[in-house]
Amino acid sequence: MLVKLMEFGGHPNIVRCTDFFQGNGTAYLVMAFEEGMSLAELLSRRESQGRPLDEGELVALLLPLLDGLAAVHAQNVLHRDIKPGNIFIRRRDEQPVLLDFGAAKQDFSKHSRSLTAHTEGYAAMELVEESGFLGPWTDVYSVGAVMWRIIVGKHPPKVEDRVAARLKRLPDPLALDASLLKAPFPPQFL
Repeated sequence: MLVKLMEFGGHPNIVRCTDFFQGNGTAYLVMAFEEGMSLAELLSRRESQGRPLDEGELVALLLPLLDGLAAVHAQNVLHRDIKPGNIFIRRRDEQPVLLDFGAAKQDFSKHSRSLTAHTEGYAAMELVEESGFLGPWTDVYSVGAVMWRIIVGKHPPKVEDRVAARLKRLPDPLALDASLLKAPFPPQFL
């Protein structure tokens, strides 16, 4: 798995791992230093200034991030913890860089679930349930949750709350109400 992470070094939107070593009963990754800030910090700063990200900024962030994620998935690796805190915005070119592959899983073709922690609101159901069927869609759900966070201005509801609402025939708590958004987004984009 660690060797796989070092292979992503050529993609500009994936953190570059330069080395790894083992000690104290665990493995350590050595990553290239980048200047910038996490997407979580950027969102917090912009929202406190009354300047949430707009559609163009969201798309400019999303497309390179998805390109990097496609490179990860092409190597049969899942990230499994995509959230604003694990997306870094590089200062020199304002490009997103996907960080923290600590929860990553190699060879998802086996569809086994490990017992790693997940981030509420950003985790797909298959990460939460005991017999989850993992695949690239697991990370794509998390990217969608990041988009929701950017658009709505708050963390998305837990996936368990979405399932409970559906079982009770209540509205999906993740559904967007354009009148409540902090930034204007065209209806076709939403």
